[in-house]
Amino acid sequence: GVETPMYPSRAERDAEIARWASAPAPELTSHLQAVSERIGAAYAAMTEEAWSASVRTARGDAVSARIVPWFRARETYVHVVDLATEVRCAALPAGFCRVLLEEVADALGGSPDENAGRGP
Repeated sequence: GVETPMYPSRAERDAEIARWASAPAPELTSHLQAVSERIGAAYAAMTEEAWSASVRTARGDAVSARIVPWFRARETYVHVVDLATEVRCAALPAGFCRVLLEEVADALGGSPDENAGRGP
């Protein structure tokens, strides 16, 4: 019932990203596992009412709390790839990739097939 932003400020968000971007892989992996365990425990404790609550995204949009696990998966998978790890997009779960492509295509105003090859 208390609105709690992901980060207290943009500066603190940027500082945390910079800190973890330069962390050794074992430390980053340990941190990711610990955070994932805390999030899993928090999800398990949520009531139906909590899942129905409105939450605010980093951009300020109000969305259902039900979308938070998708946001977490999206951020984790995409950043594992863009952190120049050994993981490549082809190694990600096919279902995840399909939903991500649909989401991006929707944002671009078309289907994944219509947007093939369309870049920034």
